[in-house]
Amino acid sequence: MERPARAGEFRVRWETRRQRLRGLVGFARFPYAVAAFSMGEGDRTVGLICRSAVAWGAERLLVIGSPLWDRTTACATDAFIRIEHFPSVADFLMWMESQACPYEPVVAEKTAASVPLQAFTFPQRMLLILGHPSFGVPDSLLWRAPQVHIETALPVPSLNVAVAAGILLYHYWQQVWGGNAPPVSS
Repeated sequence: MERPARAGEFRVRWETRRQRLRGLVGFARFPYAVAAFSMGEGDRTVGLICRSAVAWGAERLLVIGSPLWDRTTACATDAFIRIEHFPSVADFLMWMESQACPYEPVVAEKTAASVPLQAFTFPQRMLLILGHPSFGVPDSLLWRAPQVHIETALPVPSLNVAVAAGILLYHYWQQVWGGNAPPVSS
């Protein structure tokens, strides 16, 4: 029979995990970003998207809406990606249309004009815009970029935003970067 954990043993395990994550500091990133909507305190979706963005080498996570998302679901990966906050869709649009935005937007939303993931060609410097869990991508953003959707085996109206993010980022990484590590910057 296994003895119960003592106080402090969890901390040792946590430190080991943090040490592994610190190894991410020296890694280069791919030149792309992910934009996600935050519903405020208790929103776990942004943290899950953060984990996927870090796993597939994004250089930025752009949070639209409340800055008070639940960072526990990011499992400390939020320390290894540049996170920028936009208080509103209007602020995000202004940045996206300015000279400061170095990315080509792609909207993840199933519409009459969207292309199935299997046939979609991602731009190298992608800005993946993910929908709000409750209302999707606002019309002010929806029609400003090419749209991609994920086919499902059964007619499910939509996927969880964090799940869709992981699938799309994996396919982007495979298609654009051949599944390789980011290029090392000199």
